[in-house]
Amino acid sequence: MWNITKDFNLVGLCGGVLLKISDREIDAIPQKVFETYLTEEQKSLLAIPIGVDEENEWIQKKRNAEVKVETFYTNYEEAENSSLLQTKSGAWSTVLEVDDEGRAAASIKRSPLIVVGSLVDKAPNLGGICRLCDVLGAGWLTLNDLSVKENIEFKSVAVTADRWMPMMEVKIEEITEFMRLKKKEGYTLIGLEQTDKSVELNSDLKFPEKSLILLGKEKEGIPGEFLAELDMCVIIKQVGVVRSMNIQTATAVIVHAYSSQHC
Repeated sequence: MWNITKDFNLVGLCGGVLLKISDREIDAIPQKVFETYLTEEQKSLLAIPIGVDEENEWIQKKRNAEVKVETFYTNYEEAENSSLLQTKSGAWSTVLEVDDEGRAAASIKRSPLIVVGSLVDKAPNLGGICRLCDVLGAGWLTLNDLSVKENIEFKSVAVTADRWMPMMEVKIEEITEFMRLKKKEGYTLIGLEQTDKSVELNSDLKFPEKSLILLGKEKEGIPGEFLAELDMCVIIKQVGVVRSMNIQTATAVIVHAYSSQHC
């Protein structure tokens, strides 16, 4: 944890402290930037020291050692050339609040599960999915547009889960590339969809730990172009007159099934 005396320096004030208490993506200024761009005269005029990067105490580094889910880039060169000062596509958009709830959230060990909700467009459904993903310990949730988190209907259903649930923006047109990237990282691509080859979700179905679950559009389901990328589709057995579930309900069923095996 941070120390008010030891961390009273430029590195600590410019993000170093937040890196110690939050597992969110922080736009911090590292020691090398101050060392590189401050002149010797400017350094001599500083009222407080520059400080050092204490990477061994960064919470995000510890979390990434347990759950490796890389930020989504449109190309690999961008990933290689990125730095702490850059705002990356897919970066978590808010800083974890520094309070008791924030510290509790930072200590949660999430699963590697990725729930791709980019095809879902109704704010209340996305709010509910965000909430259940947080409750069930999913690693990441993708949205087509992160600004939906400011929607009042989203917030009313999410009930603050959007403050703690790791989310990244993956546009609909980026889904295929995103899934292919995750497949290279060892993920099994699973669709929640009724097809002639769908596997029934039951106690015999074992989810790989590194699973990516693609949710379909409300009513229309998963478009064919994305079905072709999947390793398998899962169907939830239904016996009632109405043979369809609300997307929130269906997501809760499949994510709970995964979590019961890996959380």
